[in-house]
Amino acid sequence: MKSYKFDLPCFGENDGKLGTFEPLSIPGFQVDRIFYIFDVPPGEDRANHACMNSSIMFIALCGSVSLAVETDGEKTEYLLDKKTIAVFAPQSSWIRAYNFSKDAVLVGLSDKRYADCRYINDYGRYHEMLREEK
Repeated sequence: MKSYKFDLPCFGENDGKLGTFEPLSIPGFQVDRIFYIFDVPPGEDRANHACMNSSIMFIALCGSVSLAVETDGEKTEYLLDKKTIAVFAPQSSWIRAYNFSKDAVLVGLSDKRYADCRYINDYGRYHEMLREEK
């Protein structure tokens, strides 16, 4: 499975808007953890790791963030600049979040609890593990 970007349903009128996400809209994805990243200093990156056994969906609730997701050797760049756009990164994806606007709040919905994730923080080791799995 590759990473992909999709629109979130949004409803509303003059009294405000409601954005929704139904976890079952992504087969096999059940949210076990929600985290958020904010107050990232200019020029700093976040993530720069892979969670080998966890999938994550990202939404920029405020501001904008660039996201690079590499899966199976294919790297895709995304710009999250609307509250109604999400990116799904399947397990074994290398993820890098960068170009955070000053007001950015990036939310992640993961299908694994933090303690259960197998994180790889070394890019070279990440590629070694992918080769070993094939």
